[in-house]
Amino acid sequence: MNADKIIAQLDKFQANLFITTSSGVEPATPDVLSKNLLFIRGLLVRLVEEVATAEKDYRRSKAARFDKFLKDGMKKSPAMDMLEMESDLIEKKVNTERLKNYMKYVDGLCSSIQSVLKVQIGSDKSQY
Repeated sequence: MNADKIIAQLDKFQANLFITTSSGVEPATPDVLSKNLLFIRGLLVRLVEEVATAEKDYRRSKAARFDKFLKDGMKKSPAMDMLEMESDLIEKKVNTERLKNYMKYVDGLCSSIQSVLKVQIGSDKSQY
């Protein structure tokens, strides 16, 4: 599963975290939250793998391009500057950063779901 499919799946499970009631939007029930949290965490693991793969691809491409510039007789400093202007490397770097940021967001989302679950379970226990 590629990163775009993972993100689409995450969006699907994220939509199940809230319900619309007559009083507004509220968190889903603890069982629904728990179920979706498991799916989201599983997708987070896949997203971490995608981030690692994207980072590795970017670094390998950058190193190969740098070696090519050096073999073509370019000095080290201008070669480093040229790397910053290569459009395909820029695209790979931006994509990697986008995936990293999404991964951080999903990790924060998991923490938030856990906090809501703790509150809901605590309030359920106090009702007895």
